Amino acid sequence: MKPQQIITLKTLLRTVLVFVALLAISSTLIVFGARHDASTVAKNLKAGVLTADEVNVAFEQVGGRLVSRSVNESDIVRQGDILMTLDSTDIDLAISQLKAVITAQEATLTHEKESIRLTDEATDIDEATRWHRIEELWTALESARATLRLAKVEHHRASTLVKSGGVSQSVFDATQKTLKESEARVTQAQRQLDASHWVPQKQNSQNSPKLAKPTA
Repeated sequence: MKPQQIITLKTLLRTVLVFVALLAISSTLIVFGARHDASTVAKNLKAGVLTADEVNVAFEQVGGRLVSRSVNESDIVRQGDILMTLDSTDIDLAISQLKAVITAQEATLTHEKESIRLTDEATDIDEATRWHRIEELWTALESARATLRLAKVEHHRASTLVKSGGVSQSVFDATQKTLKESEARVTQAQRQLDASHWVPQKQNSQNSPKLAKPTA
């Protein structure tokens, strides 16, 4: 082989080796070198990657015109950082409407409570009135019973005396009439008391039943 050919071959070999070495160095730097894309930065920081899809999901219930955007793609963000600002006009209107609904419901609730209070007061008054009425009927019944007892005594006495001529027949007839009227008054008073739905309790030592509050 001629000396000129040997030199050319060596030069070509040197060029190939240099190219291979540069290629190997470049590949090494690409594989193991520092990378500054969003995925690599997120992995190095042990954080997640915020993508457009995730932002859409996060704000899928919120609408409005975009006013400003504080970050761009590949920017490093932390919890609490403002990503974007939306026009709050629609949201403010929705909040105002919700507050109006809450106020109306509170007013309705207050009205219902007041109605219940007034109804309870009216019920208490009605119950007290009925209770006083029952007491009046009971007093009337006791009075009629006392009159009946007296009428029975007078009738018994007259029936004894009329046989011996101690009293006239007209006097006896009057006592008999008074007895029947007294019995009728007791019956009427008892019916009125029963119609008031009173509930008798245990009898006391004086043989008269205690009154219980009226039932519905």
